Amino acid sequence: MRWPWTRPERRAESLDYAATIADAFEAAAAGTSPSRAANAVAAAEAAAGCWSRAFAVGMPTPAVLACIGRELILRGEIVFDIRMSGASLALIPASNWDVEGRGPDPATWRYRVYLNGPSGTTVAMRPAAGVVHAVYSVDPARP
Repeated sequence: MRWPWTRPERRAESLDYAATIADAFEAAAAGTSPSRAANAVAAAEAAAGCWSRAFAVGMPTPAVLACIGRELILRGEIVFDIRMSGASLALIPASNWDVEGRGPDPATWRYRVYLNGPSGTTVAMRPAAGVVHAVYSVDPARP
């Protein structure tokens, strides 16, 4: 009989950790780091679900608040286009957006929002007052 702990030890090829870390720093500096890679992790999905449900509890707009909670965990931010629908306010989530502005005051910035529908995408330019931009953990170097 052979015991499991008597097998010869096998080691994988040694990794060059310094090169891996340097590559990660370069990707982050270039803005090409895989920002959505955390989505594949079960812990990120669990946290997103918890935040989503926590935001939605007892609020008049649970779907919007649930979306905010989920996107803050998965993407770190979410932008909604503010629309009037009859006498009520509607917040339409943007699938993507660009922000333009020279100064540090977010009230002076302009947003290009991409709004997806079942048959295509609509692009709209909005002032900062025309959107809701929820963010989590803002980096002051890259507002």
